[in-house]
Amino acid sequence: MYLIRLKPNHNESLLSYLSRTAKANEVSLIDLAMDVKNTRYTLRTDRFYLIDLYPHVTLNIKALAERTQQTEERLLQMTYYYAFSKFSHSERESYSRFMKGFTRRILYYCPICISKDNYVRLTWRLEGINVCTKHHCELNGTCGYCGGTIEVNRIQSNCQCPLCHMYLGEAKSHIIKNKETSLQQDWMTSQWEFLLKPSTTYYTPNDIAHRVAYWIESTSKQRVLREACIEYKVNHQELLQLARGTLNYRRSFHLKKLLDILYKCEIDMQSFLSFVIPDQFSLNLLSSSKGHTNDAVCLASWCKYYNFNKELKRTGTQYKKLKNGSVQKNYLFCNGCGCTYYFDEHFNQLERDGFIEAFEWIRSCELKQVLEHKPGQASSISSKAWAYFQTRLVKDSPPMIEEDLLERFIQAIKKGTKLNQIKSWDCWKSVNHYLVYRYHLEILRTCHLKKRGATTRSAYLTQLPQLTLFTKRLLDKDETITLTKLAKHMGISRSTLQHWQNGYREYEKAKILQKTKRLEKRKEQLIAEIDRLIESQDFVRKTLILKSKDIYEHLGVKQSYLCSWAPEITRYITDRIEKNIHTSRDMQPGKV
Repeated sequence: MYLIRLKPNHNESLLSYLSRTAKANEVSLIDLAMDVKNTRYTLRTDRFYLIDLYPHVTLNIKALAERTQQTEERLLQMTYYYAFSKFSHSERESYSRFMKGFTRRILYYCPICISKDNYVRLTWRLEGINVCTKHHCELNGTCGYCGGTIEVNRIQSNCQCPLCHMYLGEAKSHIIKNKETSLQQDWMTSQWEFLLKPSTTYYTPNDIAHRVAYWIESTSKQRVLREACIEYKVNHQELLQLARGTLNYRRSFHLKKLLDILYKCEIDMQSFLSFVIPDQFSLNLLSSSKGHTNDAVCLASWCKYYNFNKELKRTGTQYKKLKNGSVQKNYLFCNGCGCTYYFDEHFNQLERDGFIEAFEWIRSCELKQVLEHKPGQASSISSKAWAYFQTRLVKDSPPMIEEDLLERFIQAIKKGTKLNQIKSWDCWKSVNHYLVYRYHLEILRTCHLKKRGATTRSAYLTQLPQLTLFTKRLLDKDETITLTKLAKHMGISRSTLQHWQNGYREYEKAKILQKTKRLEKRKEQLIAEIDRLIESQDFVRKTLILKSKDIYEHLGVKQSYLCSWAPEITRYITDRIEKNIHTSRDMQPGKV
């Protein structure tokens, strides 16, 4: 137990507290830290900044509590432990990336706060906290006297700059006048005050992702979660996987991203964590595919599979956004009637081509009116809907379907012929004639069942001469040779080129050759510039005594740097200087 035991100050960092305790007991900070360090961890002075971030990893908290007569909870409250423990997926603090990049190693401080209470605040180290909300001034990131940056590891209890030893409390402060900035910083500070409070409540990464999904969809102007994710710059697929727990690795939702989203949604952290998510939203989100195909049925009342899902098949289209902003998801095709269904943003099942709507119009009309109908008329059905029902409902005078032409149509589709090409056949008497065949059930089935052919793989392995020729062309033009440029020319990806042994070897060889050529060219330019400079009378007259440093300054390079890649140039400069000196001496009056 320490002879002098100090009480922690409000919002004080543990490192600052240890520094004050060490000074009060007239021992060095390193000695005190070594006394209570974790025996399994090598604690060095350059790692002191980790004490506030990973207290259990760096220190023996139980031993420190005994020596300071403080509770473990109070000591941990001076670190980021409670913010970490609320969300992290791992019991090991150092394993979590939840707060990665969120704490500074450079001291930011409020001079007014230090002048009144001489200790370092815990929140000053947080990225995103740039203003002292108590005094409404910017946090200084440098010493107010020497302008140097101060590492957290080096700041002592006296709060003096370790570079110039001036008291930081006497530095100038800059008042914030921007109201929006002040409000944002007030909000951010209040969130951290909540996060740093002791708590035993733990929120899983799945739960956090679940809540994020709810709030960005609720507050976004977009209709669906996918579009809302774009608005909030969130990876939609990763968010769903995190919410459903289907990621291949364990991870947490990064705190910086979470705070940014909450600020945009205008909700505080406490409300975010305490809000009860509606059961329906949870059910929809956790479903691997909203508007699931198992819940779908055929909606066409003329189909023999009406209200059944037996013949509903997926088409492969899972998501489609139309120009009007609406969304269609999870396309389904009915083999019984040829209708295509989808789910909208509210997970309602709808028919895609308007056949059901057309059927309602047909049912409301007399047969004669249907037979005399001309597609495209106002207050009528579309041409494709009319063609669709020509081979289904009209029994008295069905259109003449030529079996040979129908078979030709089917075979053309199977061979990969485009519909626009088929439409241009000379056999069609009119557009409507073509549409009757186009929306025939057999044609619709064939189009649905037809599998898309795989993209032909580039035969790059046999095209090494082409790659060599292209690299030679780049060398001749002195264009920078890059993997991206070569891969694009060959029609392959960068990764493929890197794994193509012969091709990558050709790239490396050309790259080295280009570097060598450019280096030689640079050397020639330097030698020419050196010769021109030494022979310039104006330069010699200004320098009086010609020195090598004058030449290096003129060239804009350091001698050590030039010597590392062109030592012959440095030797050349030395030789030219000596030659110039000897020439000058020989030309002096009185010399024979």
